[in-house]
Amino acid sequence: MVKKVVIGVVLAVAVLAAAAWIYTAYLAPQPEADTVDEPEEEVTRVVSAIGVVLPFRFATLSFKMGGVVEEVLVEEGDQVQEGQLLVQLDKSDLGEAVAQAEAALGTAQASLGQVEAASRAEELAVAQASVAAAQAELGKLRSGASAEEITAARGALETASLALQQAQAAYDEVSWLEEIGEMPQALALQQATVEYEIARANYEALVRGPSAEDVAVAQAGVDRARASLALLRAGARPEDVAVADAQVAQAELALSQALSAVEDAGLSAPFAGTIGALRVREGEMVSPGAPAVVLGDVSEFKVETTDLNEIDIYLVQVGQEVELTFDALPERSMRGVVTRMAPMASLEQGGTNYTVTIELEEQDPGLRWGMTAFVDIFMGVE
Repeated sequence: MVKKVVIGVVLAVAVLAAAAWIYTAYLAPQPEADTVDEPEEEVTRVVSAIGVVLPFRFATLSFKMGGVVEEVLVEEGDQVQEGQLLVQLDKSDLGEAVAQAEAALGTAQASLGQVEAASRAEELAVAQASVAAAQAELGKLRSGASAEEITAARGALETASLALQQAQAAYDEVSWLEEIGEMPQALALQQATVEYEIARANYEALVRGPSAEDVAVAQAGVDRARASLALLRAGARPEDVAVADAQVAQAELALSQALSAVEDAGLSAPFAGTIGALRVREGEMVSPGAPAVVLGDVSEFKVETTDLNEIDIYLVQVGQEVELTFDALPERSMRGVVTRMAPMASLEQGGTNYTVTIELEEQDPGLRWGMTAFVDIFMGVE
């Protein structure tokens, strides 16, 4: 009996132990497990665009004036120095214009020198002599002819009259001939008649004396001579000097313009570089401002984007790093940095795009002017 009791107690304990285990393992509330925050994956934002390789310094050159191309002195790919002549227009007409302008300037300068120069003693002496001669002529007219002059004039008239009579008699002897007009007697008669008329006019003028008109003319001559002498003594007027000086300045300006035209007929390199393209040929007519030569310094390249649109431009900032790849250099990638952003958009490739300039951290000898570049601009980490 006791044995049965013991067995029952043992079984009861075993059941209780099993029930406690089941409760603990499956029914009792479980404590929350400790959780560990795993780090989020870092994502780098990139803006991609297409760009073009350009020299760090380049320019499209054109003429200030139009004309015919006389000579092209370079070829595409040539290395040129600053100031080297690249293309020359025909300047034959320009040379003539320079010569004319130089001559005009010389004339204007000579005129100014004459105006500014003080009157020389020789000029004053000539002017004084002119006054004296004019006064003497006037005095002679007013005083009339002297008795000696009248006597001489009468003698000349009588001599001329006698010569006329002799010529007339010789003419009368042969006047009946048909060819009388061609004979020397006819010519002698004509000359004697003219000389007689002159002698008579002189004699009558001396006897009659000067007219009022003659005296007025002589007085005007005196007045002109005195005015010329007064101007020489007074020297140049300020107005005359100013006019002559203005003429010199105008001539100098014309010469400067002519020389500038000669210089503008030649197109020279503004800096050392490589000829990228020639847009003109010998014998062609070029217009002012038309592209003639493209020049670039290819010792250093940069990249400019061509399709960076308005949606992405706000993410770009100066100083951001850039990775560059090129179809022409498939095994090569380069690093760069954004150095400049265009303030205004350009409407190209069917959208509103902004040009971003990228400076390369290193120069690759495989780069060429105009190559296409694939641009990845790193915005930062999110």
